[in-house]
Amino acid sequence: MDVLMDVRVLSVQNERSGIAQYILGLFQGYREYAGSVRLVPMSFTKAGLEDLSNEPAIIPARRPFPWLSFMVPWALRKRSDGVFHGPAFAVPPRLSMPKVATIHDLTFCRLPETVDEATVRYLARVVPEALRTSAAIVVPSSEVAQDLVEYYPHLVQKDRIHVIHEGADRLPRVGGAPPLDVPYLLHLGTVEPRKNLPGLLSAWDAVRHEHHLPHQLVLVGNRGWKTEAFLKRVGDRTDIRVTGYLPDEELARFLAHADLVVTSSRYEGFGLPIVEALHQGSRVVSTPTGVARDIRHPRLHVTAGFSEEDLAEGIVEGFQLPREDGDGMPALFAWQDTWKAHHDVYREVMS
Repeated sequence: MDVLMDVRVLSVQNERSGIAQYILGLFQGYREYAGSVRLVPMSFTKAGLEDLSNEPAIIPARRPFPWLSFMVPWALRKRSDGVFHGPAFAVPPRLSMPKVATIHDLTFCRLPETVDEATVRYLARVVPEALRTSAAIVVPSSEVAQDLVEYYPHLVQKDRIHVIHEGADRLPRVGGAPPLDVPYLLHLGTVEPRKNLPGLLSAWDAVRHEHHLPHQLVLVGNRGWKTEAFLKRVGDRTDIRVTGYLPDEELARFLAHADLVVTSSRYEGFGLPIVEALHQGSRVVSTPTGVARDIRHPRLHVTAGFSEEDLAEGIVEGFQLPREDGDGMPALFAWQDTWKAHHDVYREVMS
């Protein structure tokens, strides 16, 4: 059975994050366990797909025709076998084969002011269409499953929603010396309003001054949208380091040697930095959203809420977390586990 997956984001995103990491993780799991399907990447060009071992199916883009809603259905018009997987919210509206859609979060519904206006309009159009026409919906956390039922009660039934956590083992395990000569706290994620970085900054200031911390606060991630005021605010501070995007091996070093990894988001569909930091052996403090609501781990502290005071208290609690795992440590999902769960969904919609 073929599973045709829309991987266009790999062709257009050089600094890969979010959905691109999700797609690469699925291919990583597929390489370790293919099962009974053949995973076929689909894009409009081979560019950016070099690190996928699978031969891609290329459907060239032709203006003014939309690629996903016109070119893909036209190219697949004679196929009824296999499954089409839209890993980025959207699927073609008309296909003879069954479809699976991944809905990563509903930020555009819950916090539309934190999202670019064009993105809100796009998702408000394609997500309902995906919910109407897909045989199965994959979400990364129980919170997103609840959101779908709340915001789209007439379009999706609970039995079509599959909660599948993302893998923790994408980054290599690295040794060697720490990347900085001072201790540090680390935040990993695109610099954008949903991440609540002003709130983290206020909490950081309160804890640093009260406890006389010698640490730096390191912000790792792409520069996003609506961030000019925040970046200007931290630009000249010596206790804050903004690194931008980091390659995987360097990112793994920063995670592994952080005194504490803190995620301050107002909302996450999943929160991949949490499990990747835990996989590297780091202590983690997170606001109560996404995967932080679904798992328990001896090196994870979940804050009581989202306020600056909650974050400050969480940072203090985070320093009390153990550095070593105790007995009965819960297993984190590996990407092979994530892929196997997707594999089961594909088989289910074909049965």
